[in-house]
Amino acid sequence: MTSEALTGLINNTALLLALAVLYDTFPHKPQLFTRWMQVIAGVLIGVIGITVMLSPWELVTGVVFDTRSILLSISGLFFGGIPTLIAALMTSLFRLHEGGVGAWTGVAVITFSAGVGVLWGRRYQDKRQLPAGELYLFAVIVHAGMMILMLTLPNPIAQQVVGSLSLPILVIYPVGTVLLGMMFIRQLTRRETEESVRVSETRLRQIVQSMPVMLDAFDPNDMIIAWNSECERILGYSTAEMIGNPKAWEMFYPDPTYLAKMRQLCAVQGSNYYSQEWTMQCKDGTKKTIAWLNISNRVKIPGWASWGVGIDVTDRVRTMAALSEAEDRLRLALSAANVGLWDRDLRTGEVYYSPEWKRQLGYEADELTSQISEWESRLHPDDAARAIAEARNYVEEPAPKLESEFRLRHRNGSYRSILSQSSLLYHEDGNPVRMLGSHVDITERNQAEETLRASEAHLRAVVSSTSIVLMAVDRDGVITLLQGQGLGALGVEPTQWVGRSIFIAEDSVHDNLPMRLSVREAFARALADEEVDTTEVYGSLNFAIHYTPLRSKTGEVTGAISVATDVTQRLEAEKLRLQLEKEQEIVALRERFITIASHDFRTPLTVIKMAAHMLQTYF
Repeated sequence: MTSEALTGLINNTALLLALAVLYDTFPHKPQLFTRWMQVIAGVLIGVIGITVMLSPWELVTGVVFDTRSILLSISGLFFGGIPTLIAALMTSLFRLHEGGVGAWTGVAVITFSAGVGVLWGRRYQDKRQLPAGELYLFAVIVHAGMMILMLTLPNPIAQQVVGSLSLPILVIYPVGTVLLGMMFIRQLTRRETEESVRVSETRLRQIVQSMPVMLDAFDPNDMIIAWNSECERILGYSTAEMIGNPKAWEMFYPDPTYLAKMRQLCAVQGSNYYSQEWTMQCKDGTKKTIAWLNISNRVKIPGWASWGVGIDVTDRVRTMAALSEAEDRLRLALSAANVGLWDRDLRTGEVYYSPEWKRQLGYEADELTSQISEWESRLHPDDAARAIAEARNYVEEPAPKLESEFRLRHRNGSYRSILSQSSLLYHEDGNPVRMLGSHVDITERNQAEETLRASEAHLRAVVSSTSIVLMAVDRDGVITLLQGQGLGALGVEPTQWVGRSIFIAEDSVHDNLPMRLSVREAFARALADEEVDTTEVYGSLNFAIHYTPLRSKTGEVTGAISVATDVTQRLEAEKLRLQLEKEQEIVALRERFITIASHDFRTPLTVIKMAAHMLQTYF
C-alpha cells in the first residue's frame, strides 16, 4: 500500500470517528429516535460519507477506494434503515457524479454494505448483545462481498484490484469495522448505564421523598443537603428552609445544654448508631421524640458525608411512659392488696413468681427459682394432692377460671391460707400454652371468719337462752333475721316470716307481732335514721322493744334491727311490789290512828277527820 493510500486511510479513519460522535448525539432508543431525527441523522451520515469519499486513494484511473463500506455497514447496523438509506442515496449520487469506470461498482458496494448492515441490525434490538466475534464475521461478509463486486470492473482492472487489494481489504477493513462497532457498543453501554443511573437516582429521589420514614443527609460541614417529605410532615420545616441552613441544629435543639449534649454524642458515636431517641422541636413549637438510625460509615452514598433515617416515636414514648406509670400503680396496688402473681409456661415448665408472691411466704424478690416445685414443695400435706390435681385437670379440661384454696408453708414454718385464681392463654392451634394466676393471702380473713362464726354461735346461744326476740330488716323492709327464745311464747315460727316484707303484709296477719302495724311504723322510723322505743302487748305477754338503724361503713342506713324483751314477769313483780307498799302504808296508818285515838279521845272531831281521810285514800 502506497503512502498516498495510507494517508487516505488515516483521513478516512478520522472521519469515521465523526460517525461515532454523531451516534452519541442522537437518542439510541427507538421510541425517542423520531422520523425527523432519522432524516437528519441520514443526511449527516451522508455528508460524512461524501467527506470520506473526498479523501480516497486511487488505484487506477476511475477506480478509487475509501472506507465508505465501513461507514454504511456500521450505519445500517446501528442507525437503522431510514438514516442509512438516505446516506446510501447521497453517497451513490456523489459517486456517480465523480464518474469513472468504477462508478457503478462503487454504487453497488454502497448498496451492498448498507443493505447487509440494515439486515444484520434487525437481528438485535439491543446492540449491546452483539458479540465481538459476530461483529467480525459481519465485517468479513461485508468486505468479502465488496471484493466480489470488484469483479464487475473491466477484466484487466478487476484482476488488478482483486490481486493487489484482496488481502489488505479483507484484513484491515474488518478490523476497522469491528473497532468502530465496539466503539458504538461501548457508547451505547455507557449511555444505557448513565440512563440507568439517572433512572435509579430519580427513583431513589422519589423513594426518599415518599418513604414513610424521615431521611436527612449532611455534607462534610454538617449542613443539610437532603430533607424528605416525611421530615417536612413531622417537624414542619420545608426542604427550602432546611437545605443549607447553618442554624438548623439550633432550630431543632433550642436549649443550648441539650444541643451541646447532642453534638457531643454525635462526636463520640460518629455515623454509626441505632435507635438513638432525640427530642426535637417542631416548627410550631411542639416537641417530638425521633428515633434515628445512622449507618453512614458502612453504607456510603456519594455526595453524602452522613445520612440517617428516623421514625416518630412520640406516641410510643408517651404510651410506654403511661404504661410504666400504670405498671408502677399496679405494682403498688398489688403490694398494698397483698396479691401475688405467677405465670407458668406450659411448654417449658418455667414459672414466673412476682416479688409479692415471694414476700407472702417470707422470701425476697431475688430468692427462689423459676420451677413449679417451689409451689408444690410448700403445699400443706393435707392440701398437696388435691391442689396439684386441680391444676392438672384444669389444663387437661379447661374451664373459664379455676379457683382453689390451699395452704403454703411460710419461711418461718407456719402455713398461710392462700386463695388462688387461674386462667389459661391459648396458642393459635387452640392448645393452652400458659397458665396465669394470682395468690391472695387470706390467713387473717379465715381467722376473722372463724372468730366471727364463733361469736355468732355464742350470740345465737345467748339469744336462744333468753326471753328476747331479735328482728332485723333491710332497707326495703324485708325480714332478714327473726330469732330468740321469746318466739316460742308468741307461737311464731321464724321460717314463716324471714324473707317477707313487713310493708306488704296482708290484713289477716296484722295482729302477729312481726307484722303488727305499730311494729311496722316503728321500723319505718328506724329506717328513717331514728332511735325508737315502744311497748307491745301480745295476749298475756308484755314486750319492751328498742329499734335502731343499721349503717354501712359510709354511714348510709342499710336496714334496722329491733330487740324485744319479754317484761311480763318484771311488770307483774312491779305490780306486786306496789301493792305491798300500799298495804304497808295502810298498816302504818292504822297504827297511827290507834295511837292518836288513845291520846286524843277527848277530841272526837280530830278522830273523825283522820278516819275520813283514810277511807278516802285507801278505800
